[in-house]
Amino acid sequence: MGSGAHGVIRREMVMARGRNVRSTDDGGHAVTSRAWTGADAHALRLRLGLSIEEFAAALDVAPRTVAYWSSRPNSEPRRAIQELLDRLQHAHAETQRQATSPDPSGADAVLEETDRFLAQSAQIMTSIGSDGIQLLATGVQGLAQTYNTRPLLSEFHAAAALQSQSITLLTQTSRPGEIVELYVTIAQLGALMASCTFDLGQSEQAHRLTTASLLYADRGGDPSLTAWILGLRASLDLWASRPSKALESVERGLGVAPAGQPRFRLRHIGARAAAVAGDEARAIELLRLADNEIDQAGEDRLADEVGGEFQFDQGRAAACASATWLRLRNWDQVAASTQRAIDYYSVANGASRVPVLGSRLDLASAFVHSGDIDAAGEQLALAFAEAAEHRYSLVARVEQLTHLLERRHAERRATALHDTASDWLGAATPAQK
Repeated sequence: MGSGAHGVIRREMVMARGRNVRSTDDGGHAVTSRAWTGADAHALRLRLGLSIEEFAAALDVAPRTVAYWSSRPNSEPRRAIQELLDRLQHAHAETQRQATSPDPSGADAVLEETDRFLAQSAQIMTSIGSDGIQLLATGVQGLAQTYNTRPLLSEFHAAAALQSQSITLLTQTSRPGEIVELYVTIAQLGALMASCTFDLGQSEQAHRLTTASLLYADRGGDPSLTAWILGLRASLDLWASRPSKALESVERGLGVAPAGQPRFRLRHIGARAAAVAGDEARAIELLRLADNEIDQAGEDRLADEVGGEFQFDQGRAAACASATWLRLRNWDQVAASTQRAIDYYSVANGASRVPVLGSRLDLASAFVHSGDIDAAGEQLALAFAEAAEHRYSLVARVEQLTHLLERRHAERRATALHDTASDWLGAATPAQK
């Protein structure tokens, strides 16, 4: 959630505590719009992007109370808290409505004009010095860091526009240092475009974009970026049920990747690919090697300076591990990995929360495998409550879950959960399905 949205929510928190927020029935008795459960409160906290401590402070309760709600999904907060939760949910819904409505306050136009200004300024400045290169770098950093909060098509078009300007500048400069920097910038933007294209459900186009991006990354001499793009290509092959191809890209990436986070990420992707290929021993070994890699982490320009989508943090690692363990049918490890991802994103300020949604869906599948339909439903509800867009990696997981539930068609609760998942899938675009 962006800082502006946080501001709206926090102002609403203050107002909700500072005035009578109760609605009344015909008899004048205070009522809330619905009964909140611990699972509902937990899901709201995640949607607001608040830590346990922040959420507790907003509601004037102890952090342990918030933690209790998370651990006891069927518990019910007291009436006064129910009313505050109603108010916070209303504020969040209004913020989301404004964010997705047709430019209610000019925000979309401001965003487009900012992107255009950055690109045009870079073009002008590069002709007279190196300041334009820095403007381009700032543009790339901004796109990378808003990747999981900005609508995918908006992200894609902004990256494409900036890349077009970068390519134009490349033809206008003869300075070796600027040429190298522009190669890297073009590759970074191509990688973001490929990632957007994949999340929009167009994996073959994403694959083509990685091919072009790799050429620029190699010319720019950036092994970390090359390794990142190869990791993305491996993920594309993995989701296309080509685990052998995915492992080839992982091995190629490991051949150039610097120690630390680049290798940490590749080994996690490789573990998933090995699990899909049915090589349990190799998958477990790659997870073990990944843990060793992070201890050797040094400075990494891509992750540390650009960050955002290019950052592979411990939360993403845990989410990736949960997918690996799901393929290996180790339900306890799926649960443990998912909990690590949830714990990480509950305290990581500014970190993307999208990966934890995939982990929740993996955990839901694990619960279905083990026959605990109610627990699967809780995880599915939490994931759906926070999923702002139908990104392909989420859509594919929900499709897998519906296939599992179809095998339990004779069970009433499984059928109901299947219908819920199918309804969510119904909102996805054809390309994402």
